[in-house]
Amino acid sequence: MTGHKQPISKLGKMAIFFGINKYLKINNYKESRHMKCNVILALSLGIPVISAAEKSNYQVSDRWGMKPLGAAAPLEQTASPRHPQPLKSRRVRHKTSGSPLCLIKEGKAQAVIVIANKPSKAAKEAASDFQSLLQKASGVKLPLVKEKQLKSQSNGTWKVKDQDYPIAVFIGNSAMARSNGIDGRQMPPEGFRIKTTDHAVFVVGNDEDGTRKMKLNGTYYAMSDLLETLGFRFLWPGEIGTVIPSITTLNITPCDIEDAPALAMRKIRNYGNSTKREPELAAFPNTDHGAHYFSSRMLAGMSALNFPPREMGAWYGQGKDWFLRQRVGQSTNIAGNHSMEGWWNRFGHEHPEWFALQPDGSRTQHPPRENFCFSNPDFIQAVVADRVARFKADPSLDSVSISPEDATAGNYCCMCESCRQLDPVNSPAIMMNFGEGPVEYVSMSDRYFKYFGAVAEGIAKSCPGKLAVCYAYHTYRSAPLATFLPSNLVLGFVGLTYDNNAILDSDRDQWDAWAAKAEKIYLRPNAFHNGHGVLMVYPHELARDIKHCYATGMIGVDFDAILHHWSTQGLNYYILPRLLWDPSLSVDDIIADYCEKGFEAAAPEIAEYFRLAEKMTSELADFSRTQIDGELREEEIQVHTKFPIWTLLPSYYSPARLKPLEDCLERARQAAKNNPAVLERINFLAAGLDYTRSQAGAFAVYNGKITDPAEIKRILTERRALFRHLFRDCPFAVNLAYIGWREGSIWRNFPGGQP
Repeated sequence: MTGHKQPISKLGKMAIFFGINKYLKINNYKESRHMKCNVILALSLGIPVISAAEKSNYQVSDRWGMKPLGAAAPLEQTASPRHPQPLKSRRVRHKTSGSPLCLIKEGKAQAVIVIANKPSKAAKEAASDFQSLLQKASGVKLPLVKEKQLKSQSNGTWKVKDQDYPIAVFIGNSAMARSNGIDGRQMPPEGFRIKTTDHAVFVVGNDEDGTRKMKLNGTYYAMSDLLETLGFRFLWPGEIGTVIPSITTLNITPCDIEDAPALAMRKIRNYGNSTKREPELAAFPNTDHGAHYFSSRMLAGMSALNFPPREMGAWYGQGKDWFLRQRVGQSTNIAGNHSMEGWWNRFGHEHPEWFALQPDGSRTQHPPRENFCFSNPDFIQAVVADRVARFKADPSLDSVSISPEDATAGNYCCMCESCRQLDPVNSPAIMMNFGEGPVEYVSMSDRYFKYFGAVAEGIAKSCPGKLAVCYAYHTYRSAPLATFLPSNLVLGFVGLTYDNNAILDSDRDQWDAWAAKAEKIYLRPNAFHNGHGVLMVYPHELARDIKHCYATGMIGVDFDAILHHWSTQGLNYYILPRLLWDPSLSVDDIIADYCEKGFEAAAPEIAEYFRLAEKMTSELADFSRTQIDGELREEEIQVHTKFPIWTLLPSYYSPARLKPLEDCLERARQAAKNNPAVLERINFLAAGLDYTRSQAGAFAVYNGKITDPAEIKRILTERRALFRHLFRDCPFAVNLAYIGWREGSIWRNFPGGQP
């Protein structure tokens, strides 16, 4: 046979190697001859061969393979959730009477803001922001004093120095609040109360959990709640997204409101933050971050785009205020994270058998993000000892993570015989990365959760009452078939995505299976990472899942992460913390309020804009059901891998499909032509639409759908100009630093590099 010879891929070489290996065993070759044949064959194919000395550290049963060896497990019938809970608001409005309390009258202060002599941090911040925001709305700066500077008068009014004030606004715990029966320490964690009397407004929350010594923000949440009753809204970070009413006279209607969060953990990560301890920052020495310290991924993205971090650092830190004002927080710390990085450097030389057997026969790992042999009993005991030591060193800890790292390319799952014996042959089929591409295997959930369960039980013996936290993720996302979960094991379900309905349907089923099996379960999605910053709006699907997960036993949430694509995905971000505080809220009411308060006369057109955007997103997710692999999702594929959703962007965000959205925004501009603040918000949304159109064109070029050189040059030149404009002139519209990192390796081999 003649012709051009194609090189054998790495995966192909491994297939040849293991195929002949199997043939030699079947035909009863002696071990010594078998080994010699393997060595010669491996060397000829360029596969590394371990030494005899290294081999002596391994078990005799270290046979790498892709066949599950566990016995078939009985398939369980669908069961009810273990801990259902009703969708019921905790907000209580007590009956009140009396006249409105006037804080500002015709541009003059009628009230003084009062904090305790030793206020909590939350109370100090709440009082300062309340004073500042009211001043922006009215031009009036209410005085802010400590309680010792205030004198009550016989007629019920107040005196500060020589000035009389009819009203005092007490923010945070204070002696006066307690004398009126209001004590933040007696409220639920992070809960609050807003109560008026004839001459006072009490804004008080629980700012400290005495059992864990955690600093809480109940008083700040109370202040934010009060501001919203006065017409303020915080749609997105920064000046444009902050709705500040114009106030000449400010009255507060008599009220007595109590509220508290439904979930003790409402964690939503603020993407892009870092500390100087991040090892990867060593790649960016002497970088001027400006006023904000960025993560290595953000710096890598800005480097790829040749954008200076100092410019983004001037405004990026404002994002944290939005999280606080939306009551993102927690009164318990579920320590869910990947937690095994560094183990190869600590133990690899002495205990290589603790680590995952690789296709080349070695157990060598390439840090960071090493992988492990979860069937090894000595490794399990080492993890137990390590975690028990953490609890002993810090008794205030409620929980520790026992989850392994995200494995990187080269650190594959262990496929030794002992591990494969933990994988029932009838477990659900999955796809996972091996070598140069995905391969089919069965779910590894039984394997992983036998390990998690053994570690949790070991911790319980030494540290009763302490919790072990793990993820259901990647190759072990589905519920195990034959493994018991101990009661001190907390499960974080890593699922939900809104650009592929096949994945979403599967994740919803898997959540229900876990809710019927796990004693304690929380939601840990990566959903906001999808879509490369383009227009994706899915508030109803997101609300459906938050409500359902809560009703079936969810104890908390850890969302990774708000990426700050506010002009394209900000509505999703906005509804999330509101539903985490109170899952009984109507998503339609939240959207209506967002449009009415943020866009005023243009509200109907903006509501229609979001309706069309949500319809487009739903159609894309439904079409993706048959076009994109339903197993491998973005967070589980190496950054350099081409993800098929890119092939859909040009057709789903074509000029013709975006035209109705453009028309909505143009009608909105006409409705708001006399309102500069609203026009700025409409143009902010339009910037996201411009970005979406630009990305669709760029990926049409990347996917080879546009071949004319002049057209390619035009599209990529305009994209570059738009990116510069968004980076410099449109804070928080799209996080281009993230996009630069996410797409950096995609465009690296494209002519001219990152466009």
